[in-house]
Amino acid sequence: MLKKTGLIFLRLALTWLAMFIFICCVGYYGLIFNWHISGAGIAVNAVIIIVAISASVVIYGVAEKMKKVISPFT
Repeated sequence: MLKKTGLIFLRLALTWLAMFIFICCVGYYGLIFNWHISGAGIAVNAVIIIVAISASVVIYGVAEKMKKVISPFT
């Protein structure tokens, strides 16, 4: 029972972390970041945003797989 509760909290923490990374990344690059820089700077920042959003999606995917392992009937 304690293991299942720990897995549930871990899944919730991973889901929250994925959401936090995604919203912070998109918000920073969309609203705050100054895109009026050189082409190389824009390319580097585009790669960083793609990697960060991909990491967010992977973390969310892991959390969803954990959800299926914890409760296989839902």
